[in-house]
Amino acid sequence: MNLQELNSVGCFIDTETLNTYPMLQDGTCDMNDGTKVHIDDVSDEWFDNLSDDDFGTINNLILQREL
Repeated sequence: MNLQELNSVGCFIDTETLNTYPMLQDGTCDMNDGTKVHIDDVSDEWFDNLSDDDFGTINNLILQREL
């Protein structure tokens, strides 16, 4: 598992599975299975709140998946 922080939306993304996990108040990742959301299932609002840097990270991960 390789986690990348997405501070603008308060979560982490597993760069291998593209599952997102919430960031806890102490900055750690909430790895409970009930909290993960696949990138295909996040809301439009989630995407709207991504910073430019975090959007670039997500865009690169999605492009890599399509190769």
